[in-house]
Amino acid sequence: MSSFGSFLASLRWVLVAFFAIYYFYKTVLNKTFVVDIDGRKIGKLSCDLTLAEMIGHILIWILLTIITLGIGLIFLRFSDLSNGA
Repeated sequence: MSSFGSFLASLRWVLVAFFAIYYFYKTVLNKTFVVDIDGRKIGKLSCDLTLAEMIGHILIWILLTIITLGIGLIFLRFSDLSNGA
């Protein structure tokens, strides 16, 4: 495989990693129910984050990651957790 092909493969996995974070949190929230003491479902959590919003957040985080030489990635997980994404 050429070095350019290796670069493209690496870039693909980086982009997949950014999207996976958002889809993981969205899936967990959409499958979460609130139950009462008797076990009946009384509420459901819902995440209505759209693909366009995800792409906007991901582009910002990629830019921050490039500018900070990867240090921005440390804060990505904590920011997503605190914002409820």
